[in-house]
Amino acid sequence: MSSAPSFQEKSKQSLLSAELLIKEHIYCSSVHCSFYSCVQNMFHVLFVKKKIDKEQFNVDAKYNGSSHRHAKKLIENELMSAQKYSDYKWFQKNFPELKLLREKADYSDEFILQGEVQDALNKANAINSLVNKI
Repeated sequence: MSSAPSFQEKSKQSLLSAELLIKEHIYCSSVHCSFYSCVQNMFHVLFVKKKIDKEQFNVDAKYNGSSHRHAKKLIENELMSAQKYSDYKWFQKNFPELKLLREKADYSDEFILQGEVQDALNKANAINSLVNKI
């Protein structure tokens, strides 16, 4: 029996999926994959690099409303504690923008344009790169 993929591996697979979906003109699902690549990468950094306890994280996430919101908050705290204020402000702007586009892709009947899907992939790559520096 093989072990479950790590959050790091899931993040890489989600990004690869986003790229493949763009090539097939499947834009909504591509945006979804771009966003979740970031969430999975944040989980990797928090649980593996920062050694945050998963059980405590889940308790705190319920209190904060969701695991995504709590992970975002912890990443922002890491950026602030490292005194990376420009990175903090950039993350604070770009992650919610990607989340809004993911919500449009997942919950709206609006079209996702080619420029938006490419922007989502670019943001995901940049967000993952920043988070990996923590």
